[in-house]
Amino acid sequence: MKKIIVVYGDSNTGKTTVIDQVYRKLIDLGAQEKIPRKEDLSGDFETVLSCGKKIIAFYSCGDYKSYVDDQVEKYKEYDILITAYNKKFATIGWVWLANSEIIEKVEKYQANDADNMKALNDILSRI
Repeated sequence: MKKIIVVYGDSNTGKTTVIDQVYRKLIDLGAQEKIPRKEDLSGDFETVLSCGKKIIAFYSCGDYKSYVDDQVEKYKEYDILITAYNKKFATIGWVWLANSEIIEKVEKYQANDADNMKALNDILSRI
């Protein structure tokens, strides 16, 4: 994997919301689902998009390091993984370092439109 873009913050700061906004923006711009979107009961989701020449995986559940580590392994063949982690429960570990060239962090501070828009634009500029 060339890059992991991780949205991090405390609980209920809008990490999943902004990852969903990135997904929807890319779909609006013409990206196609390579692997259909799957959601769980909490609203977290995973999917893979073909976006121009890049393949971008999404995994929004970041509360537990082991879950995200598994997804890093699962999606390591793709160009970018956009994921989340909760500062209270997860840390970037060796699995991430071993399977990506670049890890870029985008911090979420608050669950509001202004902070979501800032994070959305930050992530889009990194893709």
